[in-house]
Amino acid sequence: NKPDIYEHVEEIHGQEFRERLCAWRARALFTPLVKVDPIPGVQGRLWDISEILLQLCTTLAPDSLDMLKKEIIRLASEKKDAKQESLEGVIIKLILQLTGGLPTDIILETSKLLNLLNVGKTQDKLMSSQYLGLKLKAMGIPTKKTNGGKSHMIIKKSEFDLMKVQYGL
Repeated sequence: NKPDIYEHVEEIHGQEFRERLCAWRARALFTPLVKVDPIPGVQGRLWDISEILLQLCTTLAPDSLDMLKKEIIRLASEKKDAKQESLEGVIIKLILQLTGGLPTDIILETSKLLNLLNVGKTQDKLMSSQYLGLKLKAMGIPTKKTNGGKSHMIIKKSEFDLMKVQYGL
């Protein structure tokens, strides 16, 4: 996004690179890529992308494999930290705190969670119950109103365990 005058890239500028890639593809067409072991802590879409990169790196530049692994681990760590610090990550931590990590399905008043989320905030920064309800719904946590008009969230243990893994807890 830096303002400057850039050279217009034309097809001819990439011709040599294209030819080298085509030659490599012809040589490697029937050679399967090497299997690589998963990197602990790297999962999901990041692993899908990383696996191919590691296979290519093992084949083309094995000396750079350790450097690539370190970078993938760094990226996974950054993603994990960002998820934990997000509002969703904070919500999962607080639910864990409120339930004491009980190994059962969770039924919890949303007002208790809202009170914890609003601790230490100024009046103009308080989260509304409507916003919390929308955020919980977006996270896949259903809420129901009881006869007394209070809202409760209901989370199955298996779903909550998955959320804990997703947010690195």
